Amino acid sequence: MISQTHYPEDAMVFSVLYFGLYLFCMVIVGIIYANILISGDNQLVKAWFRRALFVQFVYLAVAMIRGYLNLTGCAGPRALLVVEIAYSVIFASVVFTWTISLWLRIRPDITRSCMHNLALHIPWLLACILLISSPWTKAFFYLEDGRMREGQLYGLQVPAMLVAQSVIMIAAFAMLRYMAASAVRLEIILAAIYPVLATASKWFVEYRGYDYLPSVGVVMMIGCLHMYLLELSHLVSVDPLTRANNRNRLYDYIASRREQNVPLYLLMIDVNHFKAINDEYGHVEGDEALIRVSNALRQACQNLPGKPLISRYGGDEFIIAAELADDAERDELISSIHKNLQYFNEWAGVGYNLTVSVGTAKVDVNTKEVKELIRKADQRLYEQKKRTEQDGQNVRQNKHA
Repeated sequence: MISQTHYPEDAMVFSVLYFGLYLFCMVIVGIIYANILISGDNQLVKAWFRRALFVQFVYLAVAMIRGYLNLTGCAGPRALLVVEIAYSVIFASVVFTWTISLWLRIRPDITRSCMHNLALHIPWLLACILLISSPWTKAFFYLEDGRMREGQLYGLQVPAMLVAQSVIMIAAFAMLRYMAASAVRLEIILAAIYPVLATASKWFVEYRGYDYLPSVGVVMMIGCLHMYLLELSHLVSVDPLTRANNRNRLYDYIASRREQNVPLYLLMIDVNHFKAINDEYGHVEGDEALIRVSNALRQACQNLPGKPLISRYGGDEFIIAAELADDAERDELISSIHKNLQYFNEWAGVGYNLTVSVGTAKVDVNTKEVKELIRKADQRLYEQKKRTEQDGQNVRQNKHA
């Protein structure tokens, strides 16, 4: 708080610890940012996480300057006002970039639409406009009689942000059931919790009059480091494009279920005419098509018991390993896949019909190897695609007849 901050008596010792801690946080965040930048990964999730890291680095620098000016009292009220506004705007930007990074982990296509992109930016833009115009509107802080004063909305700034972050966290938790990979679910939980912890710590230290303490910087630095280490661990189990499990995780899952004698069905899904989509619309749109297929598979599996595993097996092929009671449940799942894919295709508004073929196999006592089971599903997938192509030829022949 501007007017009720309590500074320690031994300012020299505290200043050394204060700047040392901020510089340490900046070094850690800077190293993570540099590593991600060097990797050259331009996926939207990584791009926004990189932006969040950059804004976090800038926030740490501005917060350190703000604390120094308040501790030493070497700046005039106008300079303090400018720094306070910059600090608040950048803190709002930290929360904004981190939130977008979170939602891209849940819905990778959320920023593809211009309207959705604009809607996501509106709260941040409004907050920035209110903060920047505060010296004239006197909403948050302003100058009076040569001193910086708190505006009527100053006390609501952090609580409002905390409420918004808590709502976002609850919404993110509600979306966890759509996530196929357990590693991705953990990533989303952490990405949702850290901003709430940072904002809550900021509210607490400001309420107690110790807002010079670098609580937000430390919490968000730990969050950045934790998320980065988690990203590295995902390289061995999660497909980076679709956020589904990869082949290694699939093999481990099937092997563990066979050891437990769990009734397991394997569904091998292949995108129809995927090469034609790549050739006509480009490989970027081909990647978007794979993401939509992955989202449709998650949606179809959300109410299945036993946490089915969805994996990208390779190229345009996906595999679902699900604990199903019988063939009727299997057929119901296949029907749900087709319906959800049709919905996502219509929602995207693309100029082609995205469909899949499905081959199935059941784990039984006679199945010796995981790859043998996958070969069975692959053979039935091939038969299904042949039937689909034959049906298409028959329809075309009937039209010409």
